Amino acid sequence: METHLLALQAKVLLWTGLGWLALGLYLGYDPLTVAWRAAVGALVAMWVAGKLFRQVAGVIEDAAATVAAEVQFNAEKNAGKAAPKATGLTTATGGRP
Repeated sequence: METHLLALQAKVLLWTGLGWLALGLYLGYDPLTVAWRAAVGALVAMWVAGKLFRQVAGVIEDAAATVAAEVQFNAEKNAGKAAPKATGLTTATGGRP
């Protein structure tokens, strides 16, 4: 999961930086100023996106763990109902009570 989050953060970094550069150069600002603003803007956007992505991933992970626990609990509960309950007398006497 961590690898996917890092890949998403890298895409946010790339597109924010390129967008900021393109907009600044299109508007005619000094290229050095545009480059610094693009770098800082992309880093801030990457940090914010990383925080949000990790929160969303945590919620999804908790929901998946809850569903898996419920499925396992129901499977164990149903397996307990289906199996006949053995008593100590039945096995000791050869199946006769």
